Amino acid sequence: MPVFISLIGGILLSGIWFGLSMAVETLSGRFFPKLGRIGQSVLTVVVPAVIPAGIIMVLSGRTMFHISNIADWKSWLTILVTVFLVCLMIMNRPVKRIESGKDLFASGIDGVLMEIPQRLMMQTFLWYILDCLEAENGGYLAILLTALVWCVGIVIQGMIAKNTGHGMVVELAASFVFSIGTGYVLFHTELIIFTMAAHFLERIAGYRIRVFRQERKNVE
Repeated sequence: MPVFISLIGGILLSGIWFGLSMAVETLSGRFFPKLGRIGQSVLTVVVPAVIPAGIIMVLSGRTMFHISNIADWKSWLTILVTVFLVCLMIMNRPVKRIESGKDLFASGIDGVLMEIPQRLMMQTFLWYILDCLEAENGGYLAILLTALVWCVGIVIQGMIAKNTGHGMVVELAASFVFSIGTGYVLFHTELIIFTMAAHFLERIAGYRIRVFRQERKNVE
């Protein structure tokens, strides 16, 4: 029962975040039409997540900024392996060309900022709820449930966009693997910098590998 309650709570929280994100995007387009990509991401991704994430961290006593763990080489190795596996999974997916290095960097920063709702808000929330419900191994369960919550989000978005084919299956699998790998590192270190670095690397390396594969196919 604690797992089911936590999962439903996580899905509801993701829905609230997504709704707020859409509302902020609409308002920012009206009042800040010339805002750059990173600025838009800060408003639409970070702003709706900051308040709930802050409340959850205060209630749980987990800040996720234990900078003393930054030198944990095993966690860095786990991050690299996770990114490598995800890149292997998505390397044959079509890719839209990014015109400049600046835009590619902005895409990487988008990934960094996504870790605020995905891990800092969601995983901490689920961990806290599971602990409150006295679930055994709440920290480990929170890793799994966080991955499931965001996979549910991908399915819902795919259904809305009528994109439920092979591409969505690959995206689901890649998202799940990424969430499990980074979620474990966050649980182990309580340092969000690790998962932010992972998301940045995944965006950059994933794009480069897909472009390379696409160019090779065109040559053949």
